[in-house]
Amino acid sequence: MQFISLIMIVLLATPASVSGSAHLGETHSALELMTACQAPAEDLSSRAFCRGFVTAAYDGIQFYMRAQSQSEGIQLDRGFQVCSDEAVRSEALMSTVVAFAERNPDALRLTAFSFAQMALVGAYPCRT
Repeated sequence: MQFISLIMIVLLATPASVSGSAHLGETHSALELMTACQAPAEDLSSRAFCRGFVTAAYDGIQFYMRAQSQSEGIQLDRGFQVCSDEAVRSEALMSTVVAFAERNPDALRLTAFSFAQMALVGAYPCRT
């Protein structure tokens, strides 16, 4: 799973874009992410972008949390951690991010990663 997450992060860091607007050195916006996540089911590339981005954000946060537990040099603030007692399906992650957008339209001004992280931390907070 870590290998797949690493591949997804690398793919998301490339200059390719659903809308073609992001270039090397630029980031995707939350609005671009939401456009992809709310695309019709027939728009497979947009839906795949959303699923991949949100899953990679979740897996990336989980990766850093595991690294933190194994290293004294890495510290991820508790407010940026995502915890779940069981595996979370990518469809649930997508729904979480879309629901967060509906409740927090002002957050659409953020980068896609910051937006996804806020949505995931709110939905899957660490209790301890």
